[in-house]
Amino acid sequence: MGNSLSENGQVGGTAGVLLSIMFLVSGIVYISTRKQEKLGGDIACAIMLAIAALLGFATPASSLT
Repeated sequence: MGNSLSENGQVGGTAGVLLSIMFLVSGIVYISTRKQEKLGGDIACAIMLAIAALLGFATPASSLT
C-alpha cells in the first residue's frame, strides 16, 4: 500500500506483503492437513511456495536493482 501511495514505481514492499500472506496461508494449510494420508495439502503447499518463490525472485527491492 505504501508503494501505491508514494507512486514511486517500486513493487518490492507490495510483493513482500503478498509473500508473507502466501507463507501464512501455506502454513495454515499444512497444519490443517498434516494428519491426512493424502497428498493434496502437501501439493497445494508446494504449489503456493513455488509461486511465492517466483514472485520473490521477479520483484526485488529497489536496493537490489
